[in-house]
Amino acid sequence: MSKKTSEIKLNSGVYKHSELEAIYGTKMAVKRAFESGKFEKISRGFYMTSDIPINRAYFEVTKKFYPKSVISKRTLLYHYKLTTNQPQEIDLDVSHDSKLRNSTDLICVHRTNKIFGTVFNDFNAVRLKCYSVERALFEVLYFEKKPGQLTSEVVHNYLSQHKYDPAVIFRIAQKFGNRGQALANLILVMSGNKYRITA
Repeated sequence: MSKKTSEIKLNSGVYKHSELEAIYGTKMAVKRAFESGKFEKISRGFYMTSDIPINRAYFEVTKKFYPKSVISKRTLLYHYKLTTNQPQEIDLDVSHDSKLRNSTDLICVHRTNKIFGTVFNDFNAVRLKCYSVERALFEVLYFEKKPGQLTSEVVHNYLSQHKYDPAVIFRIAQKFGNRGQALANLILVMSGNKYRITA
């Protein structure tokens, strides 16, 4: 028998429908609670309490339900202000042996064997694992087989906003084969050779 929705107080946070059903007792009770404004929908299958801003809720979902993933691709390039192209989904990298799947229109899961160079950053006040800005540069290889508009934009913004260390870039490039080396060379050319190799 389900509890009365008026008696249930949700803790601040994000929830899957299955969690809400466990709290409220039945699918119908969840539906009634939603219709009465007890919580709000984020995307298919995910909900949030009304005290959480929607743009933060997206990343709260990532932290709670995808804890072993790494923020990547356009989401990360946009976060570092390397591109102005705002992503429609949150891009996440996982290892090839991960069982994680795309289960919502909010998340886009990418499988890769290139998970390295990770750091933690705040995404709308939510602390998540992502790649360093130098490692993030190589995410353009996912979108462009040959350097194009996105690559040019990303490299230009990187060189204008961050300290360029070619030793770090070329070390990362080695893990991406010939295409990685080509991108590292392009960054070097676009830098105008005005750089300093740090110890």
